[in-house]
Amino acid sequence: MFAKVKYFGFYPIGSDVCYNNVKIMQTSWEPYKYPIFLFGKKQIVCPFFGQVFYVTNNESTVFFVAIEYGYGHYHIFSINEHTQKKLVKRI
Repeated sequence: MFAKVKYFGFYPIGSDVCYNNVKIMQTSWEPYKYPIFLFGKKQIVCPFFGQVFYVTNNESTVFFVAIEYGYGHYHIFSINEHTQKKLVKRI
């Protein structure tokens, strides 16, 4: 499966970041098991080799790509809405 990503920001663990009403930096991440080919604009880091994670909170699931830079700091890339709907069906 292919997924288009967009740079969301650079955040430390525990920061108050909401993505689709889910605080992704304050909940536990689950790695997505199936292979996904990522594409999108290259920012400070390249999203093509990042790990896809998902967070479930209050009956909503959010998928994102996290690339660690330093200790406890992550570059976050968001996955587009169309692909997120497909990924929810697979988990």
